[in-house]
Amino acid sequence: MRRENAAYLTTQLAKIPGSCRKKLYPGCTGNAWHLYMLRYQPEKFAGLSRAKFLKALSAEGIPASAGYSAVEQGTGGVEHAAVARLQTDPSRNASRCGKEQPLSENDRLCEEAVWFTQNLLLTDKRRWIR
Repeated sequence: MRRENAAYLTTQLAKIPGSCRKKLYPGCTGNAWHLYMLRYQPEKFAGLSRAKFLKALSAEGIPASAGYSAVEQGTGGVEHAAVARLQTDPSRNASRCGKEQPLSENDRLCEEAVWFTQNLLLTDKRRWIR
C-alpha cells in the first residue's frame, strides 16, 4: 500500500511547482516508503515559509513534519549527515561523508525538507481526494 500510495503521490506532486520529490536512482530495487520526503521551495509559493506551509498542511489534516534539524560537524550528527548526503548524491560512500566535505548540503536539506509520515502512505488514497 505504501508503494502504491507513494507512486500516486509522486504523480500528483509532479503537477505542483515547488515540490522537488525524492529521486530513486538507477539500480535502486525498492523503497520501504517509511517516509515520503520532498524539498519545499518557498519561492514557488510566494515566499511562504516552510513552517507556514507545514501549518497549512496540518490544518488540512495532512500529517507532515520538517524532519531532522541541521547538525554541525563535531556534534555527533555525522550519521544523519551521511544519510542526507546519500539522498542527494548516491555515489558517495557513507563512511566518507562526514569526513571529506562540510555539512552544508545536509543543512540545506534540513531547511527544505518536508516529510509525509507513513500514516499518510498507509491510508486509502480515496480519502485524500476532496
